[in-house]
Amino acid sequence: MSDTSSVSPPSDAAPEALARLRAEIDALDERLHDLLMDRAEIIERVTRDGGKRGVPIRPGREASMLRRLLGRHHGALPPQTVLRIWRELFSGALMIEGGLTIAVADGAQAELPAVAREHFGPLTGLRRHRTSSQALAD
Repeated sequence: MSDTSSVSPPSDAAPEALARLRAEIDALDERLHDLLMDRAEIIERVTRDGGKRGVPIRPGREASMLRRLLGRHHGALPPQTVLRIWRELFSGALMIEGGLTIAVADGAQAELPAVAREHFGPLTGLRRHRTSSQALAD
């Protein structure tokens, strides 16, 4: 639970200021959405122009991007939020590139499908197997 003792409730004199701040957030949301759509268009071009070359995931590139972003990050937004947002962006890129299905063993380690979803995103397909050797053979 977070500490909210330093956060004061808005005063009666603040509705206009609060409305302005919310309008700023709305404008930022629209700019972020525009940038996300631009990013998706570039990914489509990379997919189209670069063709399909094996597995669409690039773990080294993803790790490098996350290190770079965390290295420049500052402010109140928790770093874990930045990581989660970019994990979702990576997942969305995989969907644009044609999707991905992951083989997972869900026998003895029931948490593995959840770990795969956490890493690759909720839209990634999962093929479940009873054993890890079956998943690796898939």
